[in-house]
Amino acid sequence: NVLFDEDNLPYLADFGIARLAEATQTMTIVGTPAYMSPEQVQGQGQLDGRSDIYAVGVMLFEMLTGSQPYQADTPTRQMMQHLLEPIPDVVAANPDLSPGWQTVIDTVMAKEPEARYATAAELTAAMGDLLAEDVANTAPVPLITPAAAPPPMVNTTPKIKQARSPLAKTVIDTPPELTTPPPQRRFKLPAWAWWGGALLLLLLLAWGISGMFGGGTDNSEATRTAEALAAVVETTPTPTPQSDTTATEAATNTATSIPSVPPTKTPIPTSTPDPNMPPPNPTPGSSWQRPADKMTMVYVPGGTFPMGSENGRDDEQPVHDVTLDGFWIDHTEVTNAQYALCVEAHKCEPSRYSGDARYFRQNQPVVGVSWYNAETYCEWVGGQLPTEAQWEYAARGTDGRIYPWGNETPDCELANLRVFGNS
Repeated sequence: NVLFDEDNLPYLADFGIARLAEATQTMTIVGTPAYMSPEQVQGQGQLDGRSDIYAVGVMLFEMLTGSQPYQADTPTRQMMQHLLEPIPDVVAANPDLSPGWQTVIDTVMAKEPEARYATAAELTAAMGDLLAEDVANTAPVPLITPAAAPPPMVNTTPKIKQARSPLAKTVIDTPPELTTPPPQRRFKLPAWAWWGGALLLLLLLAWGISGMFGGGTDNSEATRTAEALAAVVETTPTPTPQSDTTATEAATNTATSIPSVPPTKTPIPTSTPDPNMPPPNPTPGSSWQRPADKMTMVYVPGGTFPMGSENGRDDEQPVHDVTLDGFWIDHTEVTNAQYALCVEAHKCEPSRYSGDARYFRQNQPVVGVSWYNAETYCEWVGGQLPTEAQWEYAARGTDGRIYPWGNETPDCELANLRVFGNS
């Protein structure tokens, strides 16, 4: 979190995802969707400072263009954009930028952590080269060439009797001041973007010098960059607005008459349960029928379970403990009949498969639905897709079983798979 005080000075409120990854092993998906790195979206346990560097890259893109690189109508969609969509073209978003900024954005927001800047000092040096170029291109051009100091002025003007006002005397006795035009910037960015970029660079310098991203790094490059910016970044105090104070009449001690009728008690209103929301204070095993699609939901109490598998894919290893708060989850998969309601409401797209009608009966699980349509359906009924950790916790429980029914190998009778064949 980057906070600004009343003088617009930035402060790093916490270390972010890298420090959190060191502090706990119970993390799955943690972070702000607009600034989450791809590895955070995937819920990978091994995170380091390069996830923070990715978030800084998102901030940099936002400061250079005035908008975030990925924008969506829901946090989940925005997370998937960070994971799957290409890095946006920062120069296309702001044509006044030099091409070098795209190289910086491509590196700092690379999908793979190994392709990013390893430390904040590396990012600072790359930005420093571009900002130093900006400093050279924004040098002010004086209207009047400076010259040696003139000798003391002697008033040799003939007497002008008409010039008797104090204003005329001031004009004669005071030499004119030399004025300098405002700097000419090559980039036509709004002022807030330039100040934001300068503050971001100073913030990066603070990170690099303190070594918070790990690894002993030579900070001489960062120091030289800071010195180059000294002539550009000047903190201007914000004047405190002065408000006129108005005297208020002193209150008079006037006795208040005692009411002749005793006050009556007003009944305290009681809250009415919302039928579209699960009941409050559920207990383990509580159930509730969702009004939108008549789906029965069950309450899963919070707890800790071993997530992953030592014999699974690389992204399932190693087995690690995950702690979750309590949540509600559908008792069964969404059926064809329930999904059809969303299609009829013109919110969801129809299934991509029309296969054998025997496997598209009303009470069978819907198949052939994209991730985006699955999320749309969840939003339509007033919920959201479960996270990987929530699904695994609800399906496996806390005893380490492989499948919801135990450790027996599954067969085709346990899922709606026959549309794809029997193998």
